[in-house]
Amino acid sequence: MQRPDQIKPESKPSKADTEFLNAVTDGKLMLSECTRCGGLFYRPTICPDCRATTFKWVKAQGEGKVFSFVLTYPGGKQGTGLPKAVIAVIELIEGPRFMAGLTGIAPRDVYVGLPVIVDFDAPEVSSDVAPFSFRPA
Repeated sequence: MQRPDQIKPESKPSKADTEFLNAVTDGKLMLSECTRCGGLFYRPTICPDCRATTFKWVKAQGEGKVFSFVLTYPGGKQGTGLPKAVIAVIELIEGPRFMAGLTGIAPRDVYVGLPVIVDFDAPEVSSDVAPFSFRPA
């Protein structure tokens, strides 16, 4: 039997989360566009530019560049073998940033500024990071 401090609450996806994930399932990467100022964001609840709370969905081009990245190693320790995966922060050409896996490239060849495109079909995609990945353009 689990102790109360070991029980993690189950989270239910919001309506916006469900809409976003449904679009990803259909092969579309969506952004929220503020209906007041036109700012583009990844799923904010309030516009960081004008503080509005109403948004509409717009389709992103799915292209961008590596803004930052980390290499993950087996057992979580560098020096225990070759990097297992690359987790990157991708800056889309529209401006917003996503964290996702980076596939189709050797970890040693990844660099900040690497042009990338979204990949909905990568077998290495980890749902722990994002329901899609990016690969070199």
